[in-house]
Amino acid sequence: MGIVVNGEQSALQKHVAFFDRNKDGIGKKAFPRFPIYVENIHKAKHGSDSGVYDTEGRFVPSKFEDIFSKHAHSNKDSLTSQELNEMLKANRTPKDNAGRLAAWTEWKILFFLCKDKNGHRESCLRWKPLRKDGEGESIKKEEIIVNGEQSALQKHVAFFDRNKDGISYPSETFKGFRAIGCGWILSTVASLFINLGLSSRTVPKGKRALPCFPIYVENIRKAKHGSDSGAYDTQGRFVPSKFEDIFRKHAHSNPDSLTSKELDEMLKANQTPNDYAGRLASWTEWKILFFLCKDKNDLLHEDTPVRKDGEGESIKKEELSTVVNGEQSALQKHVAFFDRNKDGIVYPSETFQGFRAIGCGVILSTVASLFINMGLSSSTGKRAFPRFPIYVENIHKAKHGSDSGVYDTQGRFVPSKFEDIFCKHAHSNQDSLTSQELNEMLKANRTPKDKAGRLASWTEWKVLFFLCKDKNGLLHKDVVRAVYDGSLFEKMEKEKASRRRN
Repeated sequence: MGIVVNGEQSALQKHVAFFDRNKDGIGKKAFPRFPIYVENIHKAKHGSDSGVYDTEGRFVPSKFEDIFSKHAHSNKDSLTSQELNEMLKANRTPKDNAGRLAAWTEWKILFFLCKDKNGHRESCLRWKPLRKDGEGESIKKEEIIVNGEQSALQKHVAFFDRNKDGISYPSETFKGFRAIGCGWILSTVASLFINLGLSSRTVPKGKRALPCFPIYVENIRKAKHGSDSGAYDTQGRFVPSKFEDIFRKHAHSNPDSLTSKELDEMLKANQTPNDYAGRLASWTEWKILFFLCKDKNDLLHEDTPVRKDGEGESIKKEELSTVVNGEQSALQKHVAFFDRNKDGIVYPSETFQGFRAIGCGVILSTVASLFINMGLSSSTGKRAFPRFPIYVENIHKAKHGSDSGVYDTQGRFVPSKFEDIFCKHAHSNQDSLTSQELNEMLKANRTPKDKAGRLASWTEWKVLFFLCKDKNGLLHKDVVRAVYDGSLFEKMEKEKASRRRN
């Protein structure tokens, strides 16, 4: 989910750069001029905040959406003064008086400057410039929309735009449902229900919904209803962490699929008070999906494509992938360190060599290589026995349950989940974990009846804590972050080699 591209400024740097009036980005010493270095602004990130900026200063869309989904009770797109106070209170970190004061000051100034005539803070403030002059602009929403491409929600709806003119009429919605295998009755009811319900919200100003009830694909975000899962944000972008939460919170019998009962539980959990239209829309969408896509065991799987025929493809999860230009995912980078000959396959001997390279003893390296390769091999390749290879490109298939969720199902890094580790469990120090806090996190992440996942998580974190804790018995946040993309392993190998030379 990181949005820093090719060395560009992070969102937090852009936020602060507006105040760098001569655009030099630097100062010489703190006293007596007290300069702020824009490039290092992420180091000044305080606690008791909303988490919208991660530790590197990148913008985290899911955390931004949480502000309004959790606290905007009177209007889903704005905050009253009372709701703002509620949010500030919810974000407080124990004993963090400085962070509380900083967060309170920032938000109160923002509210004072930007509230509307009704006393609401408009959610569009994220992209609407606060102020602008000849020297610089404030942060805009467009910074995180890529090259004008369609959002995930637009791609979702565009399937039903059969003639690709940007407008989906009831007849096209009908054809779309027929194309994925629905019967005449269901397709007719669905096309009427969907187009009559959404058309008026997506029609541009000056045009009418009646009598054709068109849905304009470019404006589909305006028709987003309440009581949903949050997997689409208010701009129609896909939010991986919210998608993962569907299965993390409700898939009790199997971590990668939902039963009918679990689906009902999720729909109930997502209900917004007095939002009968949103509840009906969510119920209808999910029930149709379950009816079409459940397997022979009546399970709706996390990665199930709907259907495909000669006229077009149904929506697939892969369409929403954020892996760029074939680059390795964070999980692949994590595992690739142990691929010593860089052929894309990790054998037990290479896992052993990797553990030895970062300073582990012979016994630990031997046990780890057998445990890891025998446990993961069959999930990543066709034939595991007798060499137990791990195929790096398929490592996401070996992702176990009872984990932190920092890797999503495609092996991508999810910043908001990483931040949650320390936000929820680092009580004594906001940037590190004690052994007791680590145990608390492992317990909180347990999935019922998932003994294999629990054992895997316990082993991974205990080995990490054993190898990387400091002299005070603390596992630091920057160390854990480096583990997730494998960069820590490279650093440890170099440090060990340096000690040998000396």
